[in-house]
Amino acid sequence: MIRLLAYVCLAITVECHTRQETYTIYAASSLAGTLDQAIEELNLTSKIQVVYGSSSQLARQLEAGASADLFISAHDRWTKRVHTALPVMCLWSNQLVIASSGPRDDDPFTDNVRIAMGDPVHVPQGMYGRQALTSMNLWKHMEHRIVPAPDARTCIRYLSTGMVAYAVVYKSDAIRYHLHIHQPIDSDTHDPIRYQAVFLDPPPEWFTSLANSDVFGRQGFQPCR
Repeated sequence: MIRLLAYVCLAITVECHTRQETYTIYAASSLAGTLDQAIEELNLTSKIQVVYGSSSQLARQLEAGASADLFISAHDRWTKRVHTALPVMCLWSNQLVIASSGPRDDDPFTDNVRIAMGDPVHVPQGMYGRQALTSMNLWKHMEHRIVPAPDARTCIRYLSTGMVAYAVVYKSDAIRYHLHIHQPIDSDTHDPIRYQAVFLDPPPEWFTSLANSDVFGRQGFQPCR
């Protein structure tokens, strides 16, 4: 009996230790690849699990009881859905661009070509995109040509497969996936694109090093503004 209790205690200790060593991050899909690279360059001994998706999808999962230590959102609307009195930190900012797989002669604003962007109802990239096109008095003329995507990464897939001619994407994605930037979108036409961290648990010691990694600057992210 004593031996059995000792085994159970050991198993519980090992399980708790494993849980402590695994730090789970829910992150906006536009951080995929860049965040992975930044984490890899830290050479950490602890295990980090990153779950990517649209900020809206991740926020809803967290509201439904999903477990995570950190939530990095690309839109203030979904940041507020998750945090109440939790600490929040602005990490990076980004920019919207009109991109294509390669140089094109047509005009995405006036010609009859399809354009991908995140679903403007809930995907941050699409919410910013619709706001920008509305400010430019273009949304009503272009809305019927917009192909909505469930997250930022899917926009890239639509573009790479030829499903659309252009896409409204983040500058960081255009750089990472070697897209042709047809035209940057004036940041004054939409709300600032901020990546905010919601700390669901106290931040680990290595978090500051991660947030300040130069990987983000190399991939087109900018200091938070």
